[in-house]
Amino acid sequence: MGIGCAVLLVLMLFGGALAFRAGRKVYSEMKEKMNEDPARPLAVAVVEVSPDVEWVSDDPSHGGMVLRVLETGERVEATYEEVVAGRFAFVNGEGETITLGAEAVTPPSWVPVYPNVAEAGISVQRSTRTGTEGVFILTTHDTLEMAKAFYESSAPWAQSSSVSSYALGTSGSFSHSWSGSGRQLEVDATQKSGGALQVMVRYQD
Repeated sequence: MGIGCAVLLVLMLFGGALAFRAGRKVYSEMKEKMNEDPARPLAVAVVEVSPDVEWVSDDPSHGGMVLRVLETGERVEATYEEVVAGRFAFVNGEGETITLGAEAVTPPSWVPVYPNVAEAGISVQRSTRTGTEGVFILTTHDTLEMAKAFYESSAPWAQSSSVSSYALGTSGSFSHSWSGSGRQLEVDATQKSGGALQVMVRYQD
């Protein structure tokens, strides 16, 4: 074998090893993401928009987080599932027990309404200096691709957008965000193996 051929063979083997390692890295990252608690990012988004509480820190020992009630300054614990399911309650400044997200809200008319909702989850909304900001969560038995197709055609006003998605077996997710005309819209959908599709919609104008 000539020197040139030997060098070429070494480069091919080296390149193949790098590609294999890169593939393993992507696969590992996908598995790690799938093993994360899917309720966490949803709960964090709900708290970020809530006019009543704010996020302080994660609380891994209780599978949730520590929140601060804005009116009283009291720190309270909540699991991610409690927040997402609308079961988290706290005591406000008047001594009343309030359930986060219990008050019905109506998103702006430009926010897309998914047609096949199996269960409507928590929704929160607050006023900002320029308009409104809100989050709501829904569950559907539609496939990931069906939901993705619906939302991708639901923002004709958008001037820019970004999208990412991944799949691992029968599990997967996609994230799509749009902006333009003074509006911002973000959709995050996650489906665990054998489970329903959970969709979070976040909006601001």
